[in-house]
Amino acid sequence: MPEPGDKAPTSGWTYWATWVLAVVLVLLFVGGCLLLFFASDNTGIDETLWSRYVYVFGGLEAIVFTAVGWIFGREVNRTAAETATKIADNAAKQVASATSNAATLTEEAAKGRALANFVRAQSAQHTRARAVAPDDADASPQLAAVKEMADTLFP
Repeated sequence: MPEPGDKAPTSGWTYWATWVLAVVLVLLFVGGCLLLFFASDNTGIDETLWSRYVYVFGGLEAIVFTAVGWIFGREVNRTAAETATKIADNAAKQVASATSNAATLTEEAAKGRALANFVRAQSAQHTRARAVAPDDADASPQLAAVKEMADTLFP
C-alpha cells in the first residue's frame, strides 16, 4: 500500500496499464451508446430485452465514469500533493533557519550580558581604586582585562 508521502508513478507498466484500462472502458461505453442508439430505432426488440440493455448500460456507465474520474482525480490530486509538499518543505526550512537564528541571537545576548556585567565590575573596581589612591590607580590592567573578556566572548 502506498505511503502518504509516496509519489504516484508517471511511467512504468502500472501507469500505462491504468490508461489502457481507462481507454478500453471509454471505448466500451461509446460502443454501448452506439448499440443503444441503433437498437432504439429497431421496432422488433421487446420490452424485456430493452430493459436488459438499459440495465447493463447503466452498470457500464457507472464503471466508466468511476474509472475516468479516478484517473483525472488522481492526476489533479498528485499535482496538488506535490505543490503542498514543496510548500511544506519550504516552511520546514524557514522554521529551521529561524530556530538556528534564535539560538544564535540568544547566545549572543547572553555573551553581551556577561560582558556588561564584567565591564561594570571592572569599572566599580577602578572607581574604588581611584578613591583609595588617586595617584597610584592605573587603568591599564582593568582595560586589558575588559579587552580580553570581550575577545573571549566575541571572537
